[in-house]
Amino acid sequence: MYPKYLSKDYPLEKHLFFVTRYSFGLLGLHFERLPSIWSTCWLIFNFVNLLHCCQAEFSFGWSYIHTSPLDAMDAFCPLACSLTTLFKMACMWSSRVEVASLIKRIRQLTEQQTEGKRTDLKSGYYRLATLLCMLIFTLGSINTAAFVLRSFWDMWMHRHLPFKYDMPFRMIFPAVFHRMPLYPLAYLYSTWSGQVTVYAFVATDGFFFSFTLYMTFLLKALRMDLQRILQPVKSEAAYNSYWYMWNREVRQRIYLLIMRAQRPITVQVPFFAPSLPVFTSVIKFTGSIVALAKTIL
Repeated sequence: MYPKYLSKDYPLEKHLFFVTRYSFGLLGLHFERLPSIWSTCWLIFNFVNLLHCCQAEFSFGWSYIHTSPLDAMDAFCPLACSLTTLFKMACMWSSRVEVASLIKRIRQLTEQQTEGKRTDLKSGYYRLATLLCMLIFTLGSINTAAFVLRSFWDMWMHRHLPFKYDMPFRMIFPAVFHRMPLYPLAYLYSTWSGQVTVYAFVATDGFFFSFTLYMTFLLKALRMDLQRILQPVKSEAAYNSYWYMWNREVRQRIYLLIMRAQRPITVQVPFFAPSLPVFTSVIKFTGSIVALAKTIL
């Protein structure tokens, strides 16, 4: 058993920014449809949750910076990631109209590429973007679970000592949340902030990563179009062929094509004045550019 999005039967168009849309959907942020009241309230709650937990981590780190620097760094390191993710989340929300327009435009351009090898190429890039972004999503969730398991392990190892109402992440909340009956809710509240960080991080960074892959596909599709258009055109076919062995009319036309293709130059020879009639007469009887050069020099 494996997720449906990894199967070949999964619709290809659903892969477009799949992880970004899924992760932001878990946070209540939708780009391609109008948000409902519930999704807006859920988004505000998640934003406030992450902001509040950042403040709690900072309070923990600041209070232990002198007495236990190791514990302080255990709070400051996740804090740096959470603050960065909070900033990215705010930027994506403020630019949600532009992001929705960009997603729509990418979808329109990629849906037009349905000829020949482009379908297989598009399928490869679509699935690669989904697979790698979902890998980061999974690893981030495992990281949050590891913090929770570490907390449970500490509780088990110190079960014979007075119980410490610690959070899975190094945070300091008001005292009422560090004792029963509100401690379980505060514990879940702290744990959820870790998942909010994961969802927002994967959604924002996954968006830019997927965008680069989709643009790579579109540029390769453009290159395939240019190759198909320019394939019949042999830019040097006339120059490299034995054109001087053809009849007079063909030689004159090829000669004019060669002259137009080359950049104009000025030949400064004191004893010879180049002119088109002279060039034509030489070509007519010699039929060779080498002979023409020897005549000039």
